[in-house]
Amino acid sequence: MPWTELIAEQSSCFPAKMAEGEDGKRILTYQQAIKEAICQALEIDKNVIILGEGVDTAGYIYDTTAGTGAQFGKDRVIETPIAEAAIAGIALGAAITGMRPVIMHMRNDFLLMSMDQIINHISHWQNIFGGDVPVVIRAIIARGWGSGAQHSQSFQRLFAGFEGLDVVMPYTPYDVKGMFLSAISGKKPVLFLEHRWLYGDKGYVPQEPYFSDLHSAAIRKQGSDVTVVGMSLANRDISDATASLSGSGIDIEWIDLRCIYPPDMDCISTSVKKTGRLVIVENGTVHNGIGAEVIARICENCFDSLKKPVKRIGWKTATVPAGPRLEEKVYPGADEIINEIRGMMGKYEFK
Repeated sequence: MPWTELIAEQSSCFPAKMAEGEDGKRILTYQQAIKEAICQALEIDKNVIILGEGVDTAGYIYDTTAGTGAQFGKDRVIETPIAEAAIAGIALGAAITGMRPVIMHMRNDFLLMSMDQIINHISHWQNIFGGDVPVVIRAIIARGWGSGAQHSQSFQRLFAGFEGLDVVMPYTPYDVKGMFLSAISGKKPVLFLEHRWLYGDKGYVPQEPYFSDLHSAAIRKQGSDVTVVGMSLANRDISDATASLSGSGIDIEWIDLRCIYPPDMDCISTSVKKTGRLVIVENGTVHNGIGAEVIARICENCFDSLKKPVKRIGWKTATVPAGPRLEEKVYPGADEIINEIRGMMGKYEFK
């Protein structure tokens, strides 16, 4: 297979901590990086196909697939009816017969229409019947521009825990390309969640195809005082908080979870054993969230290392109101992260 040959040509994956934006480095936006990854996958392997509503229409799916039909043919870039469950079933059938289908969802809210196919069939197929199921399900998640509850949700917590389904949330342009190529070249189904507010972010992206490890977290900053774990867009607030606290004497270790399921608990546990403190910033509500699972595992494996109770930060409600002014009240920001960290360190700052 072309993927086997490509993997064999690379001595190792590019490291997650590779610097971005250095002089002379090739810079792309998040949107450009995922589009390049999709086109390269279609070029590398004739068995890769993409399916979705508006998949080849300008402006749809944030232009990440527009024009691919003309380049690769309508038999590989397939415009579908508004029938999410049918699309998922077709993708499963294609995958078990040797194809590598990529399903495109403009919004993750409509994944709910295909839950039976994704959970009862795609995620369990390998364990029940064996064989490869290389289905990639792309979905755009979370915060919009006041679009209301049915268009602003983030469903990683609903899908995390079905062991046959990997759930990933790339944060950087570098990772969105490398993780997509890893997902489409693999053997398991992958739910690939992209936050719409990341598409304009810029970073270093090599031109040649490369692979990022789907199952490892990335340590974005080394530190000794507090471990702060984020996912997807939440990492932007952590980055801002880290910069604001840089001169305060508080040394943050910032971990980008990247893979929601299975989470890289070795990375998080090692960090907590060093810092003794843990803050988790959800890209969603805290109740029944990813942070709850991470905390449970930390308590099972390194409870004695904790110097302070773990803190969780997330959305104020799962029912996001319509309208940008109201929507702003739902989401935490860098200030909330800073206050939690200062409180945990006993370094309060009153304004």
